[in-house]
Amino acid sequence: MDPTYLASLNNTYELELLNNEWQMILIVWYSSTAILSLISNVLAIFILIKCDRFMSEIWKYLVNLSIADILMAMFSIPFTYTSFMLGQWIFPTWLCPFIQSVQLCSVYVSVYTLAVIGFDRYFAIIHPFNHPIIYLKTHRLNVIITIWITGILFSIIQLMQTRAVPFRYGDEILFDCKELWNQQQGRYYTIFLFILTFGLPISILIFVYASIGIHLWYRKMPGNPEIIRDSVQWQQKIRVIKMLIMIVIIFVVCWLPIHIHSFIVWFHPIRFQTYIGYMSYVISFFICHWLAMAHSFLNPFIYGFMSENFKTNFHRLFCMNIKKNKKKKKKKHLLSTNTIECQVGAGNGNGGGGGSNAVRMLGVVITDDDNNGALCVDDDNIHIAELDNLSTTNMTTTNMMITESIISSSYDT
Repeated sequence: MDPTYLASLNNTYELELLNNEWQMILIVWYSSTAILSLISNVLAIFILIKCDRFMSEIWKYLVNLSIADILMAMFSIPFTYTSFMLGQWIFPTWLCPFIQSVQLCSVYVSVYTLAVIGFDRYFAIIHPFNHPIIYLKTHRLNVIITIWITGILFSIIQLMQTRAVPFRYGDEILFDCKELWNQQQGRYYTIFLFILTFGLPISILIFVYASIGIHLWYRKMPGNPEIIRDSVQWQQKIRVIKMLIMIVIIFVVCWLPIHIHSFIVWFHPIRFQTYIGYMSYVISFFICHWLAMAHSFLNPFIYGFMSENFKTNFHRLFCMNIKKNKKKKKKKHLLSTNTIECQVGAGNGNGGGGGSNAVRMLGVVITDDDNNGALCVDDDNIHIAELDNLSTTNMTTTNMMITESIISSSYDT
C-alpha cells in the first residue's frame, strides 16, 4: 500500500506507522523471534549432523529445512517488518530485489521440504516396498538439489519484478521496496504465490498425514491379543496421530493469515476513513507477518525436539557433558591411567580370569594414587566396570603418568 496514503491517516502525516514505544516493542519482539529461530535451527543442524544422521532416515531433509529457516530468519524477519514499520526502504536500493527473491526462495524450500518429508514418511509407512520410497531413500540429496533449483527459478520472478521505487515526502526523496505489477498482474501473481507456497503444500501434507493416520489407526499387531502390548501400541498411535494433526494445524495457522492479508490488499484494497481503521490494518499486518515468521523456529521443535532420537542425542551431547564436567572436578586427585582389557561378567574365581560368561572389553582404567576405586571406560568414555583393585584385570600395556589436564580432557570428548 502507498506509504504516503498511510501517512495521511495517522493523524501526524508521518511515514512511521507507530510511535517510538510501539516500535521498541516490535524491534524486541521480532529480534527475539529471529534469534530464537537462528539458535534453534543451528542447534538442530549440529545435533542432526553430529548424531542423528546415524539414526534418522530423513536427517538430510531436516538439515535442509533448518537451512531454509535460517535464511528466512536472516532475510525475511529483519527487513520486511522494518520497511513496513518505518514506511520506507532504509537499506541500499540494490538489496530490495535481492531480499525479496531470497525470501521467496527460503519460503519455497521450507514448505516443499516439509512436503517431501511427508511423502517420504507416507511411502515408508504405507508402501515400504514401492519404487518411490526406494528412490527417495537413495536420492535424497538429488531431491534437495531439485527443491533448491526450482526455488531459485521461481525467485527470479521476484528478483525481476521488485524495485526500490523513489517517492517524494516533503522535501525528501525516499524509497519504497515494492513489486512493479499493475493491479491485474498483481492479482494473478498473488493467486500464483498462494497456490505455489500454500495451496499445493498444504494439500500434500493433508493427504499424506491423513493417510498415515488412517493407516496407523486401523493397523493391528500380528499374533494373539496382549493387553499390555496393545495398550502401549494404542498410546503410540494416539501420540503419532496427534503430532500429525499438529503439523498440519501449525502450518495453516502460521501461513494462511498472511495469504489472506495479501488477497485483501490486492483484491479489496481498503481505503481507511478513520484512524481506528488505519491501526487495524497495521496491527493485522504485523500479526499475520509474525505468525509466518514464527514457523521458522517452530519447525525444529516439531520435527526435531519432539523426536525421541533427537532428544536422546541432545541429552547425550549437552547434558552428559555437564555431568562429566561436574565429575571431572570431583576427580582432581586422579593421576595415572592404564590401558587394560576389562573383564565384565562371571569369572573363574582366580583374580578375574576368563570365565565362560565373561565379556572382554578394551578400555582405559583411571585410578588414584593407591590404585583403589578404579573406573574402566572405553574409547567413548562409556562406563564398562568399576574395579576395586587392578589385580582383577589383565594389563595389556604398562603404566604411564599423565597430567591432570589430560585426564580432564578424557571427560570432555
